[in-house]
Amino acid sequence: MYNSEKKFIIVKQSGRLRKFKFPTSGHHFNFARGLGFDFYRDVVETGTIVDKQIKILECRDKSHMERRIHKSWLSEGYMKGRKLESMLLYKVKGLPDGD
Repeated sequence: MYNSEKKFIIVKQSGRLRKFKFPTSGHHFNFARGLGFDFYRDVVETGTIVDKQIKILECRDKSHMERRIHKSWLSEGYMKGRKLESMLLYKVKGLPDGD
């Protein structure tokens, strides 16, 4: 079966925006760090692409967000599932709570 879901990050580097896609099994923070980006300083937007539709998780740049306002945001159900996934991941690895 084909998985039509991917995650993405948009980073600001040298004043330009760069987009990166990665498998849904990865986490935004780890992927950004693996590419050498500071998640809290460099990452402008995080989200998921489901069936070729962009689902925005977080957008930190107001001017960027205004251009993307027509894109869909993640539903409450998806966010609850993400929270449960994160809680399970942290409990399994013995890490403190958080995402």
